[in-house]
Amino acid sequence: MSNPHIELYMKGAQGGLDPQELAEALAVDVRWFEAGIPEPFVGREAVLARFAALAEIEPVSVDTVLADDGHLVAVGRARIGSGPDALEYRYAEYFSADADGKIAERRSFMDAVPADVAQRLNGGQGHD
Repeated sequence: MSNPHIELYMKGAQGGLDPQELAEALAVDVRWFEAGIPEPFVGREAVLARFAALAEIEPVSVDTVLADDGHLVAVGRARIGSGPDALEYRYAEYFSADADGKIAERRSFMDAVPADVAQRLNGGQGHD
C-alpha cells in the first residue's frame, strides 16, 4: 500500500519537488526545526526561503522511511560539496501533519557537527 507522505518525501529527496509542490505541502504556520539551530523557522514563507538556501545539500541515500496518516520518520545520508572536502553525514527527520495532511512540524537530527554544516551553508550565517 502506498502512502502519500512517503511519495512526497521521496520525490523531495530525489530532487523532484518543485517550490510550488513544497508550498502546497506545508501548513501556513509550519514550524521547521533544524539540528544546531535553536529557534525554528516559522511559517510557509520562512521554510521556502530556507529551502532555497539549502540547495547545496545533496541527498546520498534514504535508508528508511516510515509513515502513517499523521507522522513520517526518515533516516538517510546527505552530503555537502564534493571531492575530499565533502562533508557527508547521517540524518534522521521527523514530520507531523495537521488535520488537513499538511506538514505542521519538522525536526531534524544529524551526526555531523551542526557548526560544520552551517559553515558550509551560507558562510555559517544563522537565520532571522
